[in-house]
Amino acid sequence: MVAQEVEKGFPDLVETDPKDFKRVNYSQLPLYLLQALKEQQKKIEELEAKLAEVSGPGTARRSGSCPKML
Repeated sequence: MVAQEVEKGFPDLVETDPKDFKRVNYSQLPLYLLQALKEQQKKIEELEAKLAEVSGPGTARRSGSCPKML
């Protein structure tokens, strides 16, 4: 990753050394990824709830995201 690009969206992930060289603090990256996954899962659950509302009763709902092949 280019630190200057990362800094635009995630300034907390970029450190600047005494010589003004920027570097990405990769050890903090998993925290951001975990938060993004949580947000994505919440959105999926919201969309599934909306789909269940508009589908109405009697519509089968799968627990998985992919249909099983026979």
